[in-house]
Amino acid sequence: MAAAGAPILDKGGPRLPGTGEKTSIASKYLSDAFPKKLGTRLPAPTLANPASTTNVVGRLVGRWVPWVGWGLMAYDLTTTLNRFDQYSDADLQGVATTFP
Repeated sequence: MAAAGAPILDKGGPRLPGTGEKTSIASKYLSDAFPKKLGTRLPAPTLANPASTTNVVGRLVGRWVPWVGWGLMAYDLTTTLNRFDQYSDADLQGVATTFP
């Protein structure tokens, strides 16, 4: 999920001043799949502009995809490290002596 939010695709065509030259796979294809406009602008942070907003549903979801992906990756990493910590060397000393 985090990689889907990387700005790797050229936007093509004219751009507003201050916008980036590239877009992410998630933002491009989700904005095409869900072009519905909302009545208000909602926060849709990017690395280049953390204060950016949008009123297009697909762009909103596409811009939040990498943030959710990084959050899930951090959760998985801490869960894995905690599991390793549960089985420290002190816990395994008794197990190691049972093998020939």
